Amino acid sequence: AEARPIEGNDRVLPHRRAQQPHVVHAEVSARLREHPQLRRQLDGVGESRRRAGREGARAGLIVAETTAQRLAELYETLEMFAEPSARAELLISFADRFQEVPPEISARPFPKSHQVPQCESEAYVWVRLTPERRLALDFAVENRSGISAKALAVILKQIYEGQPPDDLLALDPDIVEKVFRQNISMGKGLGLKSMVVAAQALTRDALRAADGR
Repeated sequence: AEARPIEGNDRVLPHRRAQQPHVVHAEVSARLREHPQLRRQLDGVGESRRRAGREGARAGLIVAETTAQRLAELYETLEMFAEPSARAELLISFADRFQEVPPEISARPFPKSHQVPQCESEAYVWVRLTPERRLALDFAVENRSGISAKALAVILKQIYEGQPPDDLLALDPDIVEKVFRQNISMGKGLGLKSMVVAAQALTRDALRAADGR
């Protein structure tokens, strides 16, 4: 049967999973066993930014040095799951590793200045610069069924956490199409692209604040 999109009212992924849970999950699990680097990537998603360097390597996290290397690993992973239902299951695996913004950064009610416009999942983004002028990213998704927004948040954090701000500013929002393909509706895709644009806008704000402008 033809795979349905991930999003409708943000509930399509659970429905699709219910229809064929054992077949798709078994396929994903088998590929993870065949490709240890893919398991390391999934296990590393959403881990604390404090776990880096040698400690991160021992824990099996992705420790690629550059943003370009991290993106290359992401795209390689996605190509292993090109079939729509397998891609959807993989994205669920990312979303399952979502960690909400810690309370020391922000607490409910979250400020509207951090809310992503036009996002059905009610996503929020925070971008800070470390003393070394590296990115620190956090997200919240208020829609409990906002699976795609959680998956994208995890991907953005995994790729750009600890990286130079210019790398995030150079990101094409069309990464959403590369990641989700036909698994989301046009409206949902626009909302996810807005997450990227919002993160970039907050990065510019953080740079201006750091430079005293």
